[in-house]
Amino acid sequence: MPEYFYIVFTLYYIFVLLMWYGWGRIKKLQKPAGKSDGLFISVVIAVRNEAKNISDLIDDLARQSLSLRQFEIIIVDDRSEDATVSVVEKSLISHEKLNARIISAELHEDMAPKKAALLTGIVNAEGDIIVTTDGDCRVGSDWLEAIKSPFSHEKIMFVSGPVVIDEGAGLFSKMQSFEFTSLMGSGAAMIALGYPLMCNGANLAFRKTAFDKVGSYESVAHHATGDDVYLMQKIYAAFPGSAHFIKDQRAVIRTGAGGSLRDVVHQRRRWASKWNKHLLAGSWVLPVFLFVFYLSFLTALILPFYHGELMISMANVVIVKMVLDYFFLREVVTFSGLRMRFWLFLLMEVLYPFYVLFFGIAVHFGGWRWKGRDFKS
Repeated sequence: MPEYFYIVFTLYYIFVLLMWYGWGRIKKLQKPAGKSDGLFISVVIAVRNEAKNISDLIDDLARQSLSLRQFEIIIVDDRSEDATVSVVEKSLISHEKLNARIISAELHEDMAPKKAALLTGIVNAEGDIIVTTDGDCRVGSDWLEAIKSPFSHEKIMFVSGPVVIDEGAGLFSKMQSFEFTSLMGSGAAMIALGYPLMCNGANLAFRKTAFDKVGSYESVAHHATGDDVYLMQKIYAAFPGSAHFIKDQRAVIRTGAGGSLRDVVHQRRRWASKWNKHLLAGSWVLPVFLFVFYLSFLTALILPFYHGELMISMANVVIVKMVLDYFFLREVVTFSGLRMRFWLFLLMEVLYPFYVLFFGIAVHFGGWRWKGRDFKS
């Protein structure tokens, strides 16, 4: 029996070491000598029921260090049921120098609402580079300057940016922030390793020519999620080696934690629904392995109570796992501008296996609710 745990845990150690290596190899791309900065950016923001947040984001965009002549803002209203449109219109009046406008999302048969809204904005965009974010996000003054930088390299077609959940005063928000940061780090590492499995639509950019070349959202349009990941994988397949994670603190986008456990459960079910629909060969292997591993991890914690002779061997494999997790996550958390709290790390080490197992099962049943709409898995 110990041999099984040694094998499973060793495979997990290799996985974490690969993530650590991938994170470490992400370098800031230097602008080639004499390269022009003539690229024009279109910031496309699909919004639905964001009346409480959208004006803050517009304020942030008005303070960008990038010249106002170098970007436009297209806000696409996805049939909001609150005062989003009027809030945006008032905010744009107060920032009259911004090259910004709000338009209504067009309906597309057999296309998920979020993708339809984004497509509406992209079709109407004049930019060489399309940048997307969400209405409930906050960006720093150098965000566009930073996310534009990698595109000075002609081979770069897609850029994934860092997204961080701000820590609130409560334990629940701190837990969300820590878990979200670990996912961001893993996704970044896999992009660096040439296996782009995860990114976040709240902070990404791509060349409009690449978007057109891969047929926009064709072939994945009907999926309720994946406007970010599927597009990244389509572009990467058409342009191998063209995806880049921007490891630049100026590019960090911040958003708030989920307000309730119900909200978080629906959000994570939405994310997990993509586990077996990725366009990468063998993409299902990692989520299946992690499900098996965390089931084994919980077994390793419980087994010594029934077989005392396994206490030392089980303790050893668990301790090595925690040490590797800690040093990898410390680097990602520090980059994100958060504090690496050891007590929070230990708490998440205990709770995370239950989280993985719950959503690994729950994603196969029922659906989720997002922005007042119901979707099926």
